[in-house]
Amino acid sequence: MEPQRPPGVDDLLPEWKEAVDIFLDHLQTVRQCSEHTQRAYRRDLEHMLATLAQENPQVAIREVKPALMRIHMAALQTDGLGPSSMARHLSSIRSFFRWLNEKRRIDQNPAENLKAPRKPRRLPRYLEESEVDALLAEPNPEQDSESWRDRALFEVLYSTGCRASELVGLDEADIDLSRGLALLRGKGKKERFGMLGKPATEAVQGYLASKSL
Repeated sequence: MEPQRPPGVDDLLPEWKEAVDIFLDHLQTVRQCSEHTQRAYRRDLEHMLATLAQENPQVAIREVKPALMRIHMAALQTDGLGPSSMARHLSSIRSFFRWLNEKRRIDQNPAENLKAPRKPRRLPRYLEESEVDALLAEPNPEQDSESWRDRALFEVLYSTGCRASELVGLDEADIDLSRGLALLRGKGKKERFGMLGKPATEAVQGYLASKSL
């Protein structure tokens, strides 16, 4: 059973329905997209067709301009679509018009230069003091030698406030236990020193001693 089309879509020129149906068949047979992906594309394209039917029902495929696509994206935002959903929606539209361009049915992609709203940046969640204590207490060096390594990693991470990538890049030569310093290499090969507190220094010493056993 063919999905019900939004009101007004059937008023569009027949070439639209034909193009969408062939594109969806292309997704299934050539790109072998999952049913979930195919439904998402169909839903997004049906929304676009509904906007076209409302704004200019007699517009031909070759006549669609970026301005009409901007109207469509603005309508989605007015309807309350979130930034992530709009980004996915815009990706569907771009793919459709890119395919039309490859088939020489249009000269250029009217959605190519459209920009979706930026996703809000989420603030990083910090650990409560009790959570930090529980994390640092988890590795028990009395159980096995690998726990010394884990304890050292956690303590250095907590003491220096370094990134995980900086921690992974640390070599023994980068750590000066006598001065309580760790040479950290960040993005763009920038170097900086991180301070090692007493717990971190002792944990690293315990780890190095366990390696020689």
